[in-house]
Amino acid sequence: MAELEATKDDLINSEASNTDLECRLKNVQTSMETKISELTCNLEKAYDDAREREDNLQEELYQLGKKVDEAKVTANQNDAAHEYEIQRIEDEKRELLDENTKFQEQLESLVYQIEMGENTKNDLQGRVDALDRAKAFHE
Repeated sequence: MAELEATKDDLINSEASNTDLECRLKNVQTSMETKISELTCNLEKAYDDAREREDNLQEELYQLGKKVDEAKVTANQNDAAHEYEIQRIEDEKRELLDENTKFQEQLESLVYQIEMGENTKNDLQGRVDALDRAKAFHE
């Protein structure tokens, strides 16, 4: 009977031990489920944050692309405006050079005419002087 009592006590102790193990196992399982739930929640939040950051970066990239395109258009417009202004100035320069050439030709013509007029004047003056001497000689 003592053996039976010892077996009974061992069985009771074993059942208590099993209940204690089951209780601890349940606590560990609950703790693990809670931790897994927290980790899953944190992972989902990190994923959402990463997607939001990616969306923001995509938007920034798009805006930068638009700014680059606008800058290219502005640069092309400025280049076209500068080319137009350069062409206008070159055309004006050619016109002024043409006018200057015509003016130089007119000036040279006038100088020639003045020289011819002076020669004629000198010739006429020489004739007048000769006539005056001849007149004075005949008087």
